[in-house]
Amino acid sequence: MENNKEAFVKMVDLEIRDEDVKGALDDQGFKYEKITRLLNKEKIPTKTIKITFIDSTNRDLFVKVGLQIDSMHFIAEAANHNNKPSQCYKCLKYGHIAKYCKSDIQIGSRCGDTNHKYDTCPNSNQNPMCCNCKGQHIATSPECPKYKEYQQKLQRTIDQYTSTAKTTNPIQQSRNWNNNDDFPTLKTPERSEEIKIIETITEQITLIVEQATQRLFKTLNQRFEILTNRLSKKFNIDIKEVFTEEEEEDDKQESRSNKKQTINQQQEMKKSTKKHQEENIESTSTSTNGIKRKYISPNKSSGNPTNSTNVTRNQFDSNIEEYILSTN
Repeated sequence: MENNKEAFVKMVDLEIRDEDVKGALDDQGFKYEKITRLLNKEKIPTKTIKITFIDSTNRDLFVKVGLQIDSMHFIAEAANHNNKPSQCYKCLKYGHIAKYCKSDIQIGSRCGDTNHKYDTCPNSNQNPMCCNCKGQHIATSPECPKYKEYQQKLQRTIDQYTSTAKTTNPIQQSRNWNNNDDFPTLKTPERSEEIKIIETITEQITLIVEQATQRLFKTLNQRFEILTNRLSKKFNIDIKEVFTEEEEEDDKQESRSNKKQTINQQQEMKKSTKKHQEENIESTSTSTNGIKRKYISPNKSSGNPTNSTNVTRNQFDSNIEEYILSTN
C-alpha cells in the first residue's frame, strides 16, 4: 500500500525549499523516496508537503517526532489509509477503474440494463436494482453487500501489511549522531572527582613507600647488629664502649676548639683597643705662646720607667732653651 508510507507536513513556508527539507530528513536519519510540495487547482504551490518514505516504519517514526528545520518544528500527519474499494463506472464491478476496464458495454447503475448511464436511464420510474447483488439499491450504494465485502477484504489487507511491516522491519532508520537515544551523552566526570582519585592514588603510593622504607631500615639494622656482634666476638672488643670513647673524644676536641677560638677573639679585641688608644693619644697636642707642645706616650719609650722620666725631662728642658733663644 502506497499511502501507508506517506506523511504530510502543513504550514511549511514557501521560502523553505525542498533541499532544506531533504537536509533536515538526512540530519534526522530518515530514509525517504520522494518529497513533493502539493499544488492547488491553479497549479500554485501550497504550504503542504508530502513525503514518501521507503517503508511504514520510517513514516510512523517521522509522524511521532515531526520535521525539524533549524529552530522551526513542524507537526507531521500520516496519510489516511483508503479502505474504499475502487469501482469501475463502466461495468460497475469492484477491483478496477474504467480506465483499465476490459468491457465495452456501459451498465446503468440504477436498473442494471446496458447501453445507458444513470442520467439517461429509461427505467427511472421503477425501483432500482443493483447489478452486483440484485438488491433494491443503485450499484454505487455503500450499503451494497458486495461493496462492504470488498471493503472488509481491503481493510484486512491493509492491517496485514501494516503489521507485517512493523514486525519484519524493526527500525531501519540509520543511526543519527545527534540522536540521544542512539548515542547518549556520556557523563563527564567533575573536576572534584578527578582530584579525589589523584589524592587517593597519592596516599596509597605514599603508604607503600613508607612501608617499604621501614622494612629496609629494619633489615639494615638487623644486619648491622649481626655484623657488630660478630666483630665483637672475633676481636674481643666491646663495640659500644669504642663508640662511647670516640664520642667523648670528639666532644673534647670540639670543646678545645671552641676555647681556642674564644681566646683568639679576645686577643684580637685587645689589640684593636690598644691601637685605637695610641692613635687618640698621638693626635692630641697643645700650643703655648706659639710653641707647640707634643705629648709623648710612655708606651713609646724604651727601657725602665726611670729612663722614660729622664727622657721626658730632657725634652722639656730642650723646649725651654728653644723658647729663650727665640725671645732674644
